[in-house]
Amino acid sequence: MTKLYIDADACPVKAEAERVATRLKVPMLLVCNGGLRPSQNPLVELVIVPDGPDVADQWIAERCGPGDVVVTADLVLADRCLKAGAAVIQHDGEVLSAANIGGRLATRDLMADLRSRGTAGAVQRRARRSMTGMIRAALAAAALAFGAGPAAAAPKLDHVGNFVWKNPEATGLSGIEVSDDGNTFITISDRGSRIDGNFRREDGRIAAVIARPAVPLRKRNGEPATENAMDAEGLACRVVELGAACNVSFEIIHRVVHFDGPDAAARNWPRPEAFRELQRNSGLEALALDPQNRLVAIPERSGALDRPFPVYRLENGAWTVPFTLRRDPPFLPVGADFGPDGKLYVLERHFTGFAFQSRVRRLTLDGDRVAKEETLMSTFPFQHDNLEGIAVWREPGGAIRLTMISDDNENVFQRTEIAEYRLVE
Repeated sequence: MTKLYIDADACPVKAEAERVATRLKVPMLLVCNGGLRPSQNPLVELVIVPDGPDVADQWIAERCGPGDVVVTADLVLADRCLKAGAAVIQHDGEVLSAANIGGRLATRDLMADLRSRGTAGAVQRRARRSMTGMIRAALAAAALAFGAGPAAAAPKLDHVGNFVWKNPEATGLSGIEVSDDGNTFITISDRGSRIDGNFRREDGRIAAVIARPAVPLRKRNGEPATENAMDAEGLACRVVELGAACNVSFEIIHRVVHFDGPDAAARNWPRPEAFRELQRNSGLEALALDPQNRLVAIPERSGALDRPFPVYRLENGAWTVPFTLRRDPPFLPVGADFGPDGKLYVLERHFTGFAFQSRVRRLTLDGDRVAKEETLMSTFPFQHDNLEGIAVWREPGGAIRLTMISDDNENVFQRTEIAEYRLVE
C-alpha cells in the first residue's frame, strides 16, 4: 500500500502534505526526533525516533519502497529512498530522480550557502502550491500503480519495458501506429517527416529498431511540407505495414490529410471553420480510426478548464462532434487510438515546468455516448519522457498492449523513448 513519509524535522509543508494525504486517503507518517503534537487525523501517524544523527533518515530509508512518496530536503536521504524505489519530493516542490540526484548532491554545499543567506525560506513560500501539486500527482500515480485509497481500481497497465531509440532522424516524434502482431511501425515527426520500420523483440520486449530512412511529408503539390505546414501531430492508419497509406493531423495550419504512401502528395480532408479557430500550437494532437473506419480527432485545448474537449468525427464528408472528452486538469490529450476491444484509449500529458507526466484514459462508447471512463495509468514526473503517440494492439497471448513514443523536442536533455504497457483486467 502506498504511504507518504514526511521527514518532519524542520519540514515547513507538513500541513499541505496532510491535506493531500487526507484527500487521497493515503496513510501519512511524520517521522521526527520529537517536538510535534500527534494529529487527530486517523490517517496521520507520528513516529518519534531516538535522538541521534540521521536516526529519522535511517528509519525512513529502511521502510520506504516502490509506490511510496517521501518528502524531504535531505539529499542523502533522498538518494537512498530513490534507490529503494520511492518517489521523492523536496519542500519546494522539486521532484528528485535518478537523473538529477547526482547533480544535486554535487551542489548541496552551494544550496547550504544560499539557505544561510536567507533565500531558502522565500523559495519555500513561493513554492508551497507547487509542492502540494507535486505530492498530489505523485500519490495519485502511486496509488493507481500500487494500490491505495480511491485510485486503486482495476483495470490497470503493467509496465513491460522501455527502449531508447538513438537515431538522429528519430526526433520530434509525435505519433505512432503498430501492426496487429506488434512488429511493424509507422511514426511521424512534428518536423514534417515519416519513418517506417520494424521492431526486433526478445521475450516480447523491444530489443532493436530497424528503420527505413525518414521521408518528408508532402504538400498537395508534392513538395515537402515546411515551416507552418509541417507540424504533424496525430497518425491513423487502416493497415500498418511498410509503405502503408495513412492519415495525419497537423497543427498551426490545423488540418487532417490523407497520404497514399510515404512519398505521396497530400490529399486534404474537409477543413471546417472550427479547425481554423483552434489555438496555434494546441491543435489536432490526437487522431484515430474507429471500428467503422471513421476518422476521430481531438484537439489539445478545449478553450476553458471546465469545458470538455470536442471529439471530432469525419463521416460522409463532414466533421461533427458526436461526443466529448471530459477535461480533467492538469492533463491534456496528445494521442489516441481505438484498441482491438473497440474502446478509445487517450494518451494525455502534463508538463510540470521541469518534468513530464503521462496519463491514459479509456472510453467505452455506447453509440455516440461515453458509457464508461477509466483511468488506466498516471505516471510520476520523470518516469517517462514526453510521451505523445500511442498505439493499441493485441499480443499473441490475447492481452492488449499499449506502445507509446516520446517527442524529444530536439532537446539534448531529452530522449526518444518507446514505452510499452500491458493491460491487466
